[in-house]
Amino acid sequence: MTDQPKLAAELKDEGNKLYVQKNYSEAYIKYTSAIAEDPNNAVLYANRAACSLGQKNYALAGDDAEKATSLDPGYAKAWARLATAQDALARASGKPSKSIPTWQKALDSLPKIAHSDSEKKQKSEYEAGLASAQRKQVIHMQNAVGKMPWDRAKALKAAGQLPSNSSGSVILSAYEVVKMLALVFPVITSISNAVLRDERVFHMTSNEWVSKYNDQVALEAQQTGAWTTVRSSEVIQEAPRRLAEQGWDKLRPALATTVRCWIMRAFMDGGARGDHASAVGFLQDALVGMGSLSALNADSSQSLLSVLDWGQRIYKDVPIEHKGVIFSSTFKRGVTSMHLQHLMQAHDSDRGPNSKFPLADLLAEAEELLREVRAHPPIAGWSNPNDPGFMLAFYAYPEGRALSIKGFCHARMAPGCYPDALAAEEHLRKSANFYLQAAEKFPEDDESHAYFLNCAVENFFGCGTKAAITLALLERIRLALPKMKLIWADSAMAKQGRDRIFARTLESEQELLSAVKSGQFTLEDKPMIKWS
Repeated sequence: MTDQPKLAAELKDEGNKLYVQKNYSEAYIKYTSAIAEDPNNAVLYANRAACSLGQKNYALAGDDAEKATSLDPGYAKAWARLATAQDALARASGKPSKSIPTWQKALDSLPKIAHSDSEKKQKSEYEAGLASAQRKQVIHMQNAVGKMPWDRAKALKAAGQLPSNSSGSVILSAYEVVKMLALVFPVITSISNAVLRDERVFHMTSNEWVSKYNDQVALEAQQTGAWTTVRSSEVIQEAPRRLAEQGWDKLRPALATTVRCWIMRAFMDGGARGDHASAVGFLQDALVGMGSLSALNADSSQSLLSVLDWGQRIYKDVPIEHKGVIFSSTFKRGVTSMHLQHLMQAHDSDRGPNSKFPLADLLAEAEELLREVRAHPPIAGWSNPNDPGFMLAFYAYPEGRALSIKGFCHARMAPGCYPDALAAEEHLRKSANFYLQAAEKFPEDDESHAYFLNCAVENFFGCGTKAAITLALLERIRLALPKMKLIWADSAMAKQGRDRIFARTLESEQELLSAVKSGQFTLEDKPMIKWS
């Protein structure tokens, strides 16, 4: 913490005394006055958040706690207060809480070894908060049985109403893999295949899922001879020796289990914990221990993707059935696509000129993925009636994600151009067009199709675009939403506020149509609609 100005410190002390007396409203005022004197003090915002929690004003508490974490990302109490506010807001709305990664960050911010009684108490409270949030997530999933995207896709398929080029084919095939987990060995292969195909399939229906998964990792690592607690550079060095001594039948499962456990650790860190920086680390800078989810660490310059590149290069003439599917182009494409997604979200949590995850890196990797997909198109006319989702999952979806990342990058570049308004508008126009291309790669019934169209129209409004163009896009979104909801009505994105975004989009369409009808605008005009 930085030294506080004298007056701010005095006001803080007065606020602390009032807070102990449970005089939350007066304490709130004192902390507010202190913030005016010392606006970059994380403790003051966290203390004011505590006052709002005491008054059950959870939205204000969340805002202040979030501000505190932005000022001091290692402030455990601020993370815990943010998680508490998120849980309370979720209870009030009846929606699942977003607090699981927040509770985890609170725990991660504590000393590794709790020495004092207060540290031990904090650790116990935060662990209880995390466990409670995880239990509620499982309960919510159980309440959604029969309504999940794969359930809806299965019902449509049974009724003969699932189009061949449907997002339902992808999520249903991914779910079929997940459903077989209890029956098929190796389990890590099945579950990593499922999340690479469509990570939206992942769900925990049991409070014991993580511990059971950890046990399975340990079992499969032991049975296959997977590498544990070594750098990926050591895997590259040792694999040829193992091959010479033991052959492909031994090396193939060892490599596969090693790589797939890295993938799953990245997925769990980024998805369940919201720690996208860690996910990028496991996919890109992997010093990997393979014992369990909790035991893995990442700290080297050798990347998982480098391992895949190495294997594809050095064993390029070895048949896939010998070296294993992890060295296929579609497998690497799935890993790269996952890495891109976590890299984007890691950047979003660490913006600015000194970001550890610069936009230039994100843009370069998106362009490389596009080149790879387009250089290796599927064989003309090839299809697999037993796996109709494969082409979407490993050709169209990665291309769509790469295009959307380019749209994201240009949208983020625009604000940095001001006061050069023309340069900013050019970035927004590029962003809109990339998002539009991304939307085309997803079936009309996929929520990503409508979402990327929404991103496109938002940026078209921002750069000044004819009403005829924006209205046509708004109509496409409106027509796509009913198809989307046939499968994705109860998706994770829906529970995170997706439908509020689309509701505002539909309102914008009506506002613009009314303005054109009344003569306020013509279809050739470039209206600027307030977008939120």
